[in-house]
Amino acid sequence: MKKLYALIPAIITVLLIGAQNPVPNPSFETTWTGGKPNGWTDCQDINQVAPGQGGGSAAQGYKTATTYPAFITSSGGTGFSISATYTYLNLYYKFTSVSSDVMFVGVRINNAAHSQIGSGNQMISTSVNSYTALSIPIYYSGSGPAEAIISVLMNPSSGVGNPHVGSNFFIDKVSLNTSALAVQDIEKETSLLHVFPNPATTYVQIFAEGLNGKTADVQLMDMSGRVVKEISNVTFSGSSFNLAVDYLPTGNYLLAIKNNEMIQTKRLVIE
Repeated sequence: MKKLYALIPAIITVLLIGAQNPVPNPSFETTWTGGKPNGWTDCQDINQVAPGQGGGSAAQGYKTATTYPAFITSSGGTGFSISATYTYLNLYYKFTSVSSDVMFVGVRINNAAHSQIGSGNQMISTSVNSYTALSIPIYYSGSGPAEAIISVLMNPSSGVGNPHVGSNFFIDKVSLNTSALAVQDIEKETSLLHVFPNPATTYVQIFAEGLNGKTADVQLMDMSGRVVKEISNVTFSGSSFNLAVDYLPTGNYLLAIKNNEMIQTKRLVIE
């Protein structure tokens, strides 16, 4: 019986970590100030709309003829405080893509010294007309999580210029948790794309099955969705291609291989 009593506090702790959501204003219901939902400090072209997923409100990012790329982030430089090692970023979303625009969702985890120790991200290129669950795994390279920064933005598929008029996204019920909300089936990592070495320091060799003798665009994005490297019309010899990365800061990146037939993505760590 004493052993059972001893286990109860540990069980309660685990349940509380799973139940508590540190994301500020996760359903975008509370006060909006100056076009920004409270708790989300950096926003551009964001509206409060209804209904959200299951009712209430949601946040919409949109593109009109006179606006720049829409984005929403919980940044403010350092993000919001966390005290647990969360392993998933969960949310519900809708997305309308015009002219192959893409939606990027990312989370960065920092320690108390504001240094990155974890991240997770997802690029979505397929329009989704109804609220759909999305769970993004968070991968850690260090310990002591203290801050989290969540970002959602739209980009043209080329990574250059602004999204197209009519593209928009909706997000709702954003959370950090230790369990997944959904089984991912959108732009998920595929066994058809291999990167070696990973983590990398000077270069990576990219193997993309089915691309022998074919051309594709190679794109590398950082956690904010910014394109840091792009090479167009790369011809894959023997299904492989070498990419130099020695000039990039350490951290987590998203590698995308794209042509008219497919989009393949892979997480890449630079050390």
